[in-house]
Amino acid sequence: MTTDSSPNNDHPELPQAGEEIPPTEAQADFSAGPIGPHQLPTLQPVMISRYLKQGWQLLWDRPGPYIGYTLLLLVLAWILERLGTIGTLAQAVVTGPLLAGYYYSLSRHIRNQETRAEQLLEGLGHFVPLMLVSLVASIAISLGFLLLVLPGIYLAVSYMLALPLVQDRGLDFWPALETSRRLIGRQWFSFFGLGLVLFVINLAGGLLFGLGLLITLPLTMATLAATYHHQVGFNAP
Repeated sequence: MTTDSSPNNDHPELPQAGEEIPPTEAQADFSAGPIGPHQLPTLQPVMISRYLKQGWQLLWDRPGPYIGYTLLLLVLAWILERLGTIGTLAQAVVTGPLLAGYYYSLSRHIRNQETRAEQLLEGLGHFVPLMLVSLVASIAISLGFLLLVLPGIYLAVSYMLALPLVQDRGLDFWPALETSRRLIGRQWFSFFGLGLVLFVINLAGGLLFGLGLLITLPLTMATLAATYHHQVGFNAP
């Protein structure tokens, strides 16, 4: 396989669809809390086109579960939006755990391990920290947008790896947020470029009554999973 990194690089390579890869060892000990500035692993250069290609391969390797789960989430969001304030609160509570299910399933998919549709609900097993990381991040980002917009953009990019750090590494919500911010801070503008591309893709997916989101949302999650795997490395499930 042709790679974009040096031969001595310890970071996991992005697998091609159908390629078996060995379990990835943690690049740093994330279990005790947010790692300090001198403990951060050396991240790979952010390769947007490569992550998108891998995300596309992951999606179309097993489209049924990912598209079906996305349809379920969109229907649930549509129902909750019609319940007013209670629905809005409920949506804020369940968003993190439900989205994290993508990462669990995709972590197994990337490793060519058995995947089943019900594994997309594995985020419910870490409900409280995943709910808190999503809720706290949403509040912080919203406040940041109220403060001249730029702080909100900074935090939205900085927290991109927080959910998989909870789901994959078992961090609590605040260590996950801080670790994500410190990791991404080293290449913030590169991650911003990735986030901007994904935003445009989902904006296009929202056309035609939102039907395109059935493709662009799981593509986004698969791309972010490929990004996380390349930069941090999924733990063996």
